[in-house]
Amino acid sequence: MQFSSNAPLYFIRHGETDWNIERRFQGQSDIPLNQHGMEQAKINGIILANLLKRSANSDQPLHVVSSPLSRASKTAEILLGELGEPNTEFKTDLALKEISFGLWEGLTSGEAKQQYYEARQNRRKDRWAIAPPGGESFAERVEGVGDFLHGLPAHSVVVSHSGIMRIVAFLLNRISAIEAVNLDVPHIGVQIWDGECLRVRTH
Repeated sequence: MQFSSNAPLYFIRHGETDWNIERRFQGQSDIPLNQHGMEQAKINGIILANLLKRSANSDQPLHVVSSPLSRASKTAEILLGELGEPNTEFKTDLALKEISFGLWEGLTSGEAKQQYYEARQNRRKDRWAIAPPGGESFAERVEGVGDFLHGLPAHSVVVSHSGIMRIVAFLLNRISAIEAVNLDVPHIGVQIWDGECLRVRTH
């Protein structure tokens, strides 16, 4: 897939939730930001504001689109506040909703291993292509995320989840599935697509 025309694009992961701290599978469960997550969203708003000021496209209108899950949409609201546009409306898109972890959602890794041992062992063989019980694989979501990227206008800000951002990196940076599934996606940092490469900025 080629995405050279729709740049720059800015990708941001939602802030932290209590389930992130407890290392529980969140998936499509609608878990809100905690206080630290709100502070992380503010920091990302400041980073984004500085990047936009330095951008050659700073005079173009900004398009903001978020996952419909509240931890992402609240992050988008906070970002807009830091950009000085707290009342600006933004869109949500189901393509940005986190990958479903099915029956594992709400469980820690240890609990999932204890309750679904065979499924856990099976998924370890190929975490990209094998879905949790009742859930989705990364591979199943590639087409939908790719279609979403093709439809994005330049100067867009996308607020989503670690699973979706791994698929974005797989498509834009053309990394392997193994590299993508093991990619670290921190809560702080803005990933910029410049038409050639996806790069992380933290200031």
